[in-house]
Amino acid sequence: MIKLGIDRAEVIGWVRPPSPAQFCEWCIDAAKVNAGIPTQADAVTEIMNLNRMGKYNRREAKIAPAIYQMYKLISWYDFSMKTSEAAEKAAIRAYEQMIDHWQKGLPFAEQPVMIEQHNPSGVVTKSNREAGKAAMKELIKGMV
Repeated sequence: MIKLGIDRAEVIGWVRPPSPAQFCEWCIDAAKVNAGIPTQADAVTEIMNLNRMGKYNRREAKIAPAIYQMYKLISWYDFSMKTSEAAEKAAIRAYEQMIDHWQKGLPFAEQPVMIEQHNPSGVVTKSNREAGKAAMKELIKGMV
């Protein structure tokens, strides 16, 4: 992360060293970009757009990991019943919680993959699918 801050300082072209607070801010901003975390404004806009899509279309949307983490933190029923200002505040709160989650070093939630198109009841994660494939290979080995 420090390397990212140094790279940022070189790009900006500072002659003097920045203050420690400024340097830390650059490090965190660069780390967010590397982790695929959008700015707060972009994330809130994306969450508001997901709200407009409706429940079924949200399930089929391919969502970035950071946005999906926010998605998991929001009660969509409550979110859809709020005024646009209250919904935006809830999205900002979800962004802050997602940033806290990331800063603790925890992985983002994995978005489920649809087994079949238009089958909302049959969802599994990629890791579940890989575990299933490995178990099936073992089963087939035992049969031969």
